[in-house]
Amino acid sequence: MSIFPPKHHPIDPPEESRHHDDSSRPPLLPWQAISKAEWEAQQQTIHARDPVIEPSPPTWHTPPPYPPTEDKRLAEMEQNEPKRRLIRDAKALAKIRKISQAKMAEEMGVSHRTLEEWLQFRRYPRGPGQTLIKRWLINHKNE
Repeated sequence: MSIFPPKHHPIDPPEESRHHDDSSRPPLLPWQAISKAEWEAQQQTIHARDPVIEPSPPTWHTPPPYPPTEDKRLAEMEQNEPKRRLIRDAKALAKIRKISQAKMAEEMGVSHRTLEEWLQFRRYPRGPGQTLIKRWLINHKNE
């Protein structure tokens, strides 16, 4: 009796427990769903082995919409760059003058919330807002 080669490693599970039954698995969550092409490939493999089983189709995973192209994103950034520069200048002047956002908003004649959104780049000023910021910069630059 030879002990080499061993049939299996002593800590390996028995042969029958190596096969998993998919019916005991919980259903897939939406983000775990497979694509239609993957599902069709699986079905071809299953039907090649056992053509009698007809599984129900899975819930299709729709990928999120594609992000805008780089050119479009860069064009938007370039379009907003003068506004960003204007806002940066206004922030710098307010810091030099050591005034609060509330005081700055009062001097400009806009609400504190609007100015806050401009200064944090959540929104950009349009025509009248840009004019207010430019005038505020010109009026208080020499102080």
